[in-house]
Amino acid sequence: MSNLIIETFENLIAQGPRVKWLEKWLLGKVWTAERYRDLSPADYLNDGESKVNQLEEIVARAAYRVYDEFLGELPQERDILHLIEGEDPFAIVIFDGLSLREIPVLFNLAEKSGLAVREIGTSYSTLPTETIDFIENRLKFGSIAPSQLPRSREVKQKGIAAYYYDNPSQQHPLDTDSRNLLLWSAFPDNTYSDSGARFAQHFEQIHTLLETA
Repeated sequence: MSNLIIETFENLIAQGPRVKWLEKWLLGKVWTAERYRDLSPADYLNDGESKVNQLEEIVARAAYRVYDEFLGELPQERDILHLIEGEDPFAIVIFDGLSLREIPVLFNLAEKSGLAVREIGTSYSTLPTETIDFIENRLKFGSIAPSQLPRSREVKQKGIAAYYYDNPSQQHPLDTDSRNLLLWSAFPDNTYSDSGARFAQHFEQIHTLLETA
């Protein structure tokens, strides 16, 4: 048994909350900027997915109670609704279908743009949900599709200017008078139905198109 598996097992069966350790492991051991820099995109993806699969097998066989932690309430600082309903102005950018794997790519793009990343964090849900369910249950905008957000009465009543992007190269002039912005990109989720989405080349293509987006 490898040291990685032993370390993972010991942390998963330890007493107390384990979701925070999972976040630290994924961002600090698997989907890291260093591994993304040192490996080819295909190796970064395949090796990372292999590590995550090992973790899921351990959870399923010996630490299934970890899943119970996902049933709890989200910490307020990680709940996007807390931001939307707060008093401070905000700008939210949502890339539908993006995962933790792409965080190093976003980090690199921020550096190229001269932007300082203040925090990298995660949130979670009990089950993978459909996009419309996320909009209704987490954002409280009703049961609508992302493309309907710019015209939504609920969104406008909350003083939010919303924009929908159906491809990475699409552009919209932003309302400079609005204190709150919501930018929703259908990319990369709208590419996963492509026949080549299961191959590593698709992963590489997403990273290239993120720079355009």
